[in-house]
Formats: sequence, C-alpha cells, structure tokens
Amino acid sequence: MRIHRHTLPPYIPLASLASRYLPPPFSKLSSLEASNSNVEAGGVGKKQDLPKFIRSLRREITSHHLRISTIKSLRRAFNLDAPDKKQKKRRERDRVINDISIVDAEAKQVRIEWMDGKIGRVVVGRGGEVLKCVVVGEEGRDRETERAVLGGDGRMESVAGRLLEGIY
Repeated sequence: MRIHRHTLPPYIPLASLASRYLPPPFSKLSSLEASNSNVEAGGVGKKQDLPKFIRSLRREITSHHLRISTIKSLRRAFNLDAPDKKQKKRRERDRVINDISIVDAEAKQVRIEWMDGKIGRVVVGRGGEVLKCVVVGEEGRDRETERAVLGGDGRMESVAGRLLEGIY
C-alpha cells in the first residue's frame, strides 16, 4: 500500500509514518542491491503494517486536538475569551495573564504573556506533558514562575491551577 492523496493538515507527520509502517515492497534484487538497501535476506522487503500505521496516525491527530483543546481551556480559565464588552472590561481589571496563544501549527509550543510584561514559552509533548518552560521578565528569568508551570503533575491541563495558586 502507499498513500496517494489525503486531506490531513501538513503538521501531521504522514510521510515519516508512511515510511516507517508502509515501506515499499521490494522484488527480487541482486545481492549488491540487497546489501545496500533496507532489504532482509531472501529479497523481500520489510513487511507493511497497516494497523500500526493507523494507530500511530490516530495518536498524532488525537494528541494535536487535545493540545488545541487544552490551550482553549487555559484561555477560558484566565477569562481571555470574553463574549461581550461589559464582561471584557470587568475581566480586564482582574486579569493577571494578558494572552495565551499557540506559537506553531503543531501546537507544541505555547506563548504566555503576563500583564506585568513577563513572557513565557512552554513546550508541550505528544501526550500533553510540559517538557520545557522559560519565563523572562524585565529583570531576567523568572524561575519561580517556571517552577510553577513545570511543577505538580507536569501536565498542561493543570497549568492554570498551578499558576492561579501562586497568584491568589
């Protein structure tokens, strides 16, 4: 099997998954070609594994959507998506975080901007875990806020709770 056409977004690593799980079948090759290529003894190439390909593809798509929904829930937790102007003015007074946004198309990096001028960059793993975090303010790195983001269970879903604990 091979992939002919698809409608998946470009941030899903379809080519690498296809090369890993759907290698092209090989016919009988000469011994020189077999030794230079990825062919097993006997002239037959690596077997294609469609179920593993589908599971890996589904895992990539699901993790992307989970990262997107986590960022949306963070925005809701800090009242960044106010529906009308009256609520927006009221929420701007109480707001500590100015913006939470996605940096790249894969949603693996998140930018957090505080009202006091600090800017943070969080790297999110495939499973929703916080891998790295850097927060920089006017006085340099803010290691206390970095620890708050990285601490606890290390999940992106609980970042809002950890940050709100340190603020209030």
